[in-house]
Amino acid sequence: MSHDNQGAGTPTVMWEVKAPPNKYPELLDWIDSVAVPAVRASGAEVTSYASADFRAAIIATGPGIGGDLPLPPADLVARPAKHWLFTRR
Repeated sequence: MSHDNQGAGTPTVMWEVKAPPNKYPELLDWIDSVAVPAVRASGAEVTSYASADFRAAIIATGPGIGGDLPLPPADLVARPAKHWLFTRR
């Protein structure tokens, strides 16, 4: 990990959601087609992740990012999405 402070103070949000097993492919499609483009439109750098236990995460960094990401349709989630705000050090 670099500690050169490049981008120090930049807002970062980590967003995580879990899908019912039978809805996981649909949730990942929704993330790729709706959530990621919406966050990128704010000028943020966005990376999405998928796990073997039906969870997905987005990490977005940029001055225009806030804590509110688009909410997935209720039928695609096993529980409400969670998010955490950080500041790059």
